[in-house]
Amino acid sequence: ATGKNAESAIKAAVMTEDNAAIVWLASQLGTPLTISEEDIAKLHHRYTNVYGQ
Repeated sequence: ATGKNAESAIKAAVMTEDNAAIVWLASQLGTPLTISEEDIAKLHHRYTNVYGQ
């Protein structure tokens, strides 16, 4: 993971691990659905402005 500093790199690593676990669990139920570009933008906004605040 990369970031402006150690804290942001750790935050990115934790999010990556969380998302990997979610995708793995979803794949156990079948093929995961694709997330729309609009939803990706909303999730990115949440990550950069809300998550871990």
